[in-house]
Amino acid sequence: MTSWKNKLVGAIATGAIVAGLFPVAALGADPALDGKISVSGLTQGDTAVYYKIVEQDPATKAWKLTAAVDDGGDGKIDGSEYTISDLMVSGEDKQVITPDIANAISVALSANKASSTDMGTASEGGVVEKTIAAATDGYSADAGVYMVVATPSANNKNVVYKPVFVSADFDSEDKTDTLALVPDGTTYKPVGDNSIFKESPVTIDKESGTEADKQNDVAVGDVVDFKITVPLVTYTKNFTDAKFKVTDDLTTGLILSKADGSAAVATDINVAVMMGDDPITAVRDRDYKVTINSERQFVVEFLGDDLTKDGGQDGFLYQAANNGATVEITYKAKVTSDAALQVNQMDNTATLNFSNNPSDTTGVGELKDKTRHYTFDIDGNVFGKIDEIGPEGTKTSELRKVGIDAAGNIIQQETTSEQIKEGSKPSGAKYSWLQGAEFELTMVKKHIGTEAGTGGFEDCTPEVIKFDANGLRVATGGGNAKSDANGYIPMKGLDAGVYELKEVKAPLGYAFNPNIKYTITITPTYVAEPDGTTNDGKTGGGDLILSQYEVKIETPKLDDNQQEATPKQTVTTVSTYKAGQDSSGNPISFLNDGGTKNNDASIEFVQSGDPENKGTALITNKKLGLLPATGGSGIFFYLAIGGAIAGVSFYLMKKDDRSEAAE
Repeated sequence: MTSWKNKLVGAIATGAIVAGLFPVAALGADPALDGKISVSGLTQGDTAVYYKIVEQDPATKAWKLTAAVDDGGDGKIDGSEYTISDLMVSGEDKQVITPDIANAISVALSANKASSTDMGTASEGGVVEKTIAAATDGYSADAGVYMVVATPSANNKNVVYKPVFVSADFDSEDKTDTLALVPDGTTYKPVGDNSIFKESPVTIDKESGTEADKQNDVAVGDVVDFKITVPLVTYTKNFTDAKFKVTDDLTTGLILSKADGSAAVATDINVAVMMGDDPITAVRDRDYKVTINSERQFVVEFLGDDLTKDGGQDGFLYQAANNGATVEITYKAKVTSDAALQVNQMDNTATLNFSNNPSDTTGVGELKDKTRHYTFDIDGNVFGKIDEIGPEGTKTSELRKVGIDAAGNIIQQETTSEQIKEGSKPSGAKYSWLQGAEFELTMVKKHIGTEAGTGGFEDCTPEVIKFDANGLRVATGGGNAKSDANGYIPMKGLDAGVYELKEVKAPLGYAFNPNIKYTITITPTYVAEPDGTTNDGKTGGGDLILSQYEVKIETPKLDDNQQEATPKQTVTTVSTYKAGQDSSGNPISFLNDGGTKNNDASIEFVQSGDPENKGTALITNKKLGLLPATGGSGIFFYLAIGGAIAGVSFYLMKKDDRSEAAE
């Protein structure tokens, strides 16, 4: 076979890989009867046209190629070496329309500017039909072979159909010349005058993270890995300007980056053509083009010519597509400080646009897939505001700073408007919240998740987290978390994981124990997105979506001197945030496509823990009374050192007096 024939392998007319064409055989009808040819497998509203490629000679009643594919009448499909004998068999032999023959037919139709004939719009059952005129004296103008091409409707634009072939055979004698068109490698089963359309395998799959960690939960400053996988498709010359491109859109909170978090350029978007697990040669700007439109969007485009039989330089993409190659697009994105909302969801959507019929020059075929990424807060504001969502309309607070007196009692005052969650102390007095305390937050375990569920935690190199003045985590710079005027210790933009919190500076006039640590665990629960989910073009759903997350705080009990109580005791408080649900009980995504807030989304808040404190973990500092205040860890350490120095001085003075008396 000549080299150009080697290129004629793959899908035709509709841009899909032809793994094999559906079988069609002789109608075998009585020449005196008329009938129909029909094609099924479409969606209601789809349309179809046909090209007649084999017909009977009126004079000899023999089969011949039509002018649509053989305008010179030399008995060969134009532009190829294939003849009518490649479409005919005798007796019980079976012939095959191979992909290269099918492509030769399609190219000839395009070169000859053959006109198609409307076959109609698919009915509710997805069927289109053509009536076949009866034969007279062994001849029928309708007898022959037809290639049928379908166009998806506007409501079915995310599919591409393979072309199919049907035949109407009115052999007037012993029926030994049979139009038997069957796919390679399949068992022969006559289907006569009907065939079935099959949707082409056009898909898109977007993933984040690694096999060990899908990185659904992230933190400000994290750099996340992404991979988009799509199958390459082929087009024939009747697609005059085919489109095939992938657009990736990041929502607020993510920007394209290098591994070190710096801004990405086009060469940081890696495109590999893969044959199975092995990359094969592709040349940027020749086989494909990468364009970064903004820090949140890029496009990878394969030009139609590069995916056609005669285009694409050396025909690399066409050959690769016909051999089942896929495209893997990998890149990185950094989580920015824009991810500042409690339960912040960042959707990252990849869209595949492709031509799905020969007249489509804009790529109306469309498939989408997304990944979701979440950051979490401690003492944050749901959806960026303080929601009154407690049982009594009180504010959410997992952790608050409060002062105690010398006897260990919580200091109360009537002037503070803020209350502990679910109400005040029985006396009706409010707690006195402390402002200005500083806390060091250290991540000690990272959350790992690869599938639906709560995942697990793995030890990591301890990392001290820093925050800006508003309590939002920062990647560089920043300082320790601080309590505000209402005692809140806001810590926003956090990854799920296990953290240790310890106080490093008390407010002026209060003392603390720098050795006391508080353990905080943020645990998300993910579920698989249900099939057919709106705003997601991925067939079958399956992407992970946040169902709920939990903030658990383990607070050690302290005695009156701010030491751990004996025996050791721990108070555990748990705040659970549940995503709203739709009518089927499935979690509602917090964001719509495009990053806008989903107004149907809500959060159900449930809190449990120490009954006395109504579920809020309190970090207490002891008031220093009338002694001079130094802030920080208090004056007791300095008093002890001063007393020791005084004692030593007194001892040395006495010793010196005794020495003088002895003299």
